[in-house]
Amino acid sequence: MMSTSHSDELNLLLVALTDSEIDRRQFTRLQTLLSQDPDAQAYFRRYMRLCALLEFERAAAEPVSPDAANELHPIGAAIELPRQVEMESAIPSPLPSVFHSRAPSSPDFVGGPVFSYMVATVFMCLLLFGFWLYKLPPDRGSSIASNENSRRSTTSGEESIHDRPAPVVVGRITGIAGAKWSDEPNYIAPLGVGVALGRQYKLKSGLLEITYDSGAKVILEGPCSYEVDSAAGGYLALGKLVARVASDNSRRLTASGNNTVMAQTPEAVSLRLLSESTNPQIHSPLATNPSPLFTVRTPTAVVTDLGTEFGIVVGEDGNTISHVFAGMVKVKSLAGASLEGLILHTNESVSVGPNSEQIIDLGREEFRDATFTRRMPRRAAIKVFSTGVGLNEGDYDPHWQIVARSDEPDFKPRLAMVTASHMYWPYNLPTQSQWISIADGPPELPDGVTFTFRTTFQLSNVLPAGCSLRGRFLVDNHVGAIRLNGKECSVPKHDFEAFAEYNDFEIADGFVEGTNVLEIDVYNGRQEIVSGETTGMALRVELQGTALHKGSDSPPASHPKRTEKIDTTYGNGGAME
Repeated sequence: MMSTSHSDELNLLLVALTDSEIDRRQFTRLQTLLSQDPDAQAYFRRYMRLCALLEFERAAAEPVSPDAANELHPIGAAIELPRQVEMESAIPSPLPSVFHSRAPSSPDFVGGPVFSYMVATVFMCLLLFGFWLYKLPPDRGSSIASNENSRRSTTSGEESIHDRPAPVVVGRITGIAGAKWSDEPNYIAPLGVGVALGRQYKLKSGLLEITYDSGAKVILEGPCSYEVDSAAGGYLALGKLVARVASDNSRRLTASGNNTVMAQTPEAVSLRLLSESTNPQIHSPLATNPSPLFTVRTPTAVVTDLGTEFGIVVGEDGNTISHVFAGMVKVKSLAGASLEGLILHTNESVSVGPNSEQIIDLGREEFRDATFTRRMPRRAAIKVFSTGVGLNEGDYDPHWQIVARSDEPDFKPRLAMVTASHMYWPYNLPTQSQWISIADGPPELPDGVTFTFRTTFQLSNVLPAGCSLRGRFLVDNHVGAIRLNGKECSVPKHDFEAFAEYNDFEIADGFVEGTNVLEIDVYNGRQEIVSGETTGMALRVELQGTALHKGSDSPPASHPKRTEKIDTTYGNGGAME
């Protein structure tokens, strides 16, 4: 039985429903009450039937004008209601009514009994539909879609999705940092974390980490194009890649028909893998040998991992640079397809150019520009400067300048000064932020003039695409523009007396490695009114920013120049020293 409080609440909701004044929140509450309480459901049915009967009585009892009555003849129809087994005796049945209807013309539909019953039926259907949705399982939508797709016609030439082979998933996306996908018209950015065989990843900027089911990890750095063409490797057409392949207790090798764990150094593992590198199954997309060697193909070379970490850079012309961080790799030029290739050890680098059969050794100086991101970056704070922090009024702010004013073409940039607040401005807070201007005072400056404030900050060893700067400002009178490194940024909408409440802004792109310049244009005076008077002008800014730091990603400093002769000769019969 419903409680008194629930009964009163249900009555109020039903009144709102029948008066067409119920809102979404009330409708949801009504659904909840009805779905949880059988007594409330029975009460709802009785209430709706009673409303329908009352509407019937009202329509039947409408007065008819005397003139119209003379043209009517009584037909004396008694109304017999359907048997209501669920109605309680407390709700009386309506008395039989005698009414007149126009014989020659059809009865009025709107307001009539049929219309009233239809309204009640519609309400019932809507609520039942709501109960059905409320009780749907979470995966019901997907199962419906699946059933619908399974009924797709194939006789018309349209292929059913169930006729297509299921994608072969060979890994997962395990990290994304500041990734911006290619804007090529035909490129579709990946959805989900599964890495399917044949999937191509095109990054305009940022980082993407793929972990293969074998345990190998690949970090792609944009701009790049990489296709997963096997369960143990891929094709790098452009950009940077770092591969880290499991070894030691993670890589299992086959010896005498038994799988054993090789708890050895990367070099020892590499030597063992080298003996297996001629296995013809290595380049098969779905190789079935216990531990296929991880291989990356490029337009000019094939790089096979022999354990455990290496990097590759592919230029737009196909030139391939390979570097070993730990362990060994085998680099083979595509122009010398019949040759065994060159073995690289820790800290060694080579380059394979387009249409070249020669592998060129790289010294440390030549290799310096080809740095890699070897670990997914961490997010850390950017050192930015709010105005006037830690200073006294009348001090120059070493981090903020005024570099231009519109009424003086020959204006010389100068440091901004912390100024006392005007009587209408919020007080200065030295630990948080303070007002700055061209002088202390605050100074009275001419209306209609724009002053440009500037601050700079440094970014080093970060992903520019992963940077973010948030700020807020108070200003007398108006911020006309915000620029980062010369690029216009979004300015929040505010009036020309924005000195009482902070206005928030955010910058998500336009960052660069090295020095970044943030400029804010402050307009003094009211909009489009240049009175020739002088008024106070000042700016107050609070900043905070974050960036994705790469961490240590350069190769070790020691990189001896290779001086021994390489025992692999190429098609031209030459040897490299």
